[in-house]
Amino acid sequence: MASLSKNQQGNWRIQFVNESKNRITFWVGRISERHARTVYRHVEELIEARICRRPVTKETAVWLQDADPVLLGKLAKVQLVEKVAVVQKPTFSELASEYFARKDIEESTKSTRHFWHNSIVEILRDKPCDQYTPEDGDRLRDKLLDKGLAYDTVKRMLRFAQQILLKAVPKHLPESPLSKLVMNHRDNQMPNREYISRERFEEVLAVLPPAWQMMAALARLGGLRCPSEGLLVRWKDVRLEEKAPKLYVTSPKTKSKGKPWRRVPICPRLGEILRGLKPKQCSGDDFLVDLPSYRTARKGGWHGVNTRQQFTKILESSGVGRIKAAFKVFRSSCQTDWAQDHAIHVVAAWAGNTAAVAAKHYLTLVDEDWIKATSITPAANRMIATAPTKTQEPVNSTLSCTKNLVVGRIAIEGSRDVSTESNLSTITGSSSSVSQVVSHPMQEMGGLEGNSGFTQNSQVSSRTQLTPTGLVCPNLSNYPARIRT
Repeated sequence: MASLSKNQQGNWRIQFVNESKNRITFWVGRISERHARTVYRHVEELIEARICRRPVTKETAVWLQDADPVLLGKLAKVQLVEKVAVVQKPTFSELASEYFARKDIEESTKSTRHFWHNSIVEILRDKPCDQYTPEDGDRLRDKLLDKGLAYDTVKRMLRFAQQILLKAVPKHLPESPLSKLVMNHRDNQMPNREYISRERFEEVLAVLPPAWQMMAALARLGGLRCPSEGLLVRWKDVRLEEKAPKLYVTSPKTKSKGKPWRRVPICPRLGEILRGLKPKQCSGDDFLVDLPSYRTARKGGWHGVNTRQQFTKILESSGVGRIKAAFKVFRSSCQTDWAQDHAIHVVAAWAGNTAAVAAKHYLTLVDEDWIKATSITPAANRMIATAPTKTQEPVNSTLSCTKNLVVGRIAIEGSRDVSTESNLSTITGSSSSVSQVVSHPMQEMGGLEGNSGFTQNSQVSSRTQLTPTGLVCPNLSNYPARIRT
């Protein structure tokens, strides 16, 4: 009824004669022989059911439900099945549009993600989600790295691509084609971040216009995110007159996490800059950073503005030099200074992040840390110089008894204690050569003479404050024979 064959190119084909006595060739494609024979078996069933005017078997009906839409289209073209509407899988851009329509994501975040989306589509092309393969993920990673992007930026962009394709699971895809894409990130290594000292910052501050001085001071001395937080601070948020001056900061980044604002301490130097740059006539609703072009001159306000580029031009034209990622370096330098004097949870609360994020992305190892660790402070020198030294003559291992030894007590030659000499002489009746007198349990010394004055099972006495109460008594096997007997 039908025949299965393969041409020289490896494409399988099924040939049969239809009801009109016409020879039909049905091309299956370049697939495995096992798959081709499965298709051939079901095609034969479809031909027989059409000729005999009967329904197809249950097995073939189940196979048609799970068949590839492209294969169903070929079967419909040769009139073996009814014409089916091939459902087109959503493309990457269509899946991304669902992400950008979410209302719980800030506009500043969406502007950055739009740039990432355009870069991904430029490399992988915008095609149905089922046409992406794991090899596309490797190619995307290599192309992004070739562009000179930072390793962390590439990692975040790949994570964004994975997040978008996961929206097609399980409705359109069994799993994301980029689900197994990994980045060999050097998480265990300390990143080589730049640190801007207070002295270096004063040099930068001297060449900046007033508006940029304010933004730089908020980032370096207040730890604010710029431009997202620095451009939103108003004069009514500045509390210089309080006992502990502080700054109320609006944080768009952490708003979705339940933290729309936070308080930041105002150090003395930041207070001087705020007082010096404050206009004589200003209302509480005026912004600290007087850069209106970054708020209203473009669509979306300050979202997506490139303040770093303008800031770098000012530094290079003044001869100070370029600072890579200047505002992030200012923020990390501020958090590093805070961590020198305050606990990490306090630093994280002021900076608006967590202790783990602060340690991984902001805290920086500076040269002063090595100097402190390899030098002895004056306090340590005084401690070593004034450390009390206690000298004591070693106790002889040979025990000797005085003439008037009280049975049940042992006199041990050792260091002389003047404060207890009189008491010991009274108890033992001996000379000052006796330095320590300890009580000894009498339970196993039954019948010894002179033990009526002591309580059985008594604990070790510490009359000289050299033998703690409750210690185990001396071992009698180490005593001379005349004592043991």
